[in-house]
Amino acid sequence: MSGAGGFDSGIIFITGTDTGAGKTVLTALLLAHLRSQGVRALAMKPISSGGRSDARLLHQLQSKDVTLDEVNPFCFTASLTPALAARREGRKVEMAAVIKHIRRMRARCDVLLVEGAGGLLSPLGVKLTALDLIRELRCRVLVAAANKLGVINHARLTVERLELDGNKSPIVVLMDVPVPKTTSACRIGNAQIIAETMPKTAVFRIQLLPSGLPLRRSILGCGKKIKKALASILGCKYNSTALSH
Repeated sequence: MSGAGGFDSGIIFITGTDTGAGKTVLTALLLAHLRSQGVRALAMKPISSGGRSDARLLHQLQSKDVTLDEVNPFCFTASLTPALAARREGRKVEMAAVIKHIRRMRARCDVLLVEGAGGLLSPLGVKLTALDLIRELRCRVLVAAANKLGVINHARLTVERLELDGNKSPIVVLMDVPVPKTTSACRIGNAQIIAETMPKTAVFRIQLLPSGLPLRRSILGCGKKIKKALASILGCKYNSTALSH
């Protein structure tokens, strides 16, 4: 709930280092885990472009409680960054409208997971990025980062930008993704270096989901290591007083 300075610990915003960083899988895993523990949790992806597959996955995990349009109120057909996709359709996405939808969903649950689109500074609408939404919502922030070569730079840049904006407690979640030539040694080493170079940032790793199964089944049937990591991420202490006012 909202605390000092309007900080809302009941909203968790999942941003990413880039498109394909694992935001949707992380959001879905957290949603399934919270609901399995009896928590009144909902998840949404307010803005999407190039199809609604991400939103549909989230909807499948909570379909008794929300509609697809509530999960994803702003969707555009073109596989472009949302701001450009909206422009092609002659539409606009503005901050006030997005925040209104998020607040409406927040009022219906104890924990609301909000998945961004693209990276932290990807243009989502009219002068609108994930960073702008995070600033307005004053919430917890998770940074999903695809655990592959190059992730160290991407994670550090994203976290440093959040910190420059006054958010002192973003959490990095390294998402193991099936990328060719990405070895276990690379993934383990990435986690170690990020933790060493950002000692004040909590860093977690979500290992590969079982292959050969529908994604929803893999999420619902994830192993003990992943469940333990999810519990640790959700239990991590967030310092609301560290946010600039």
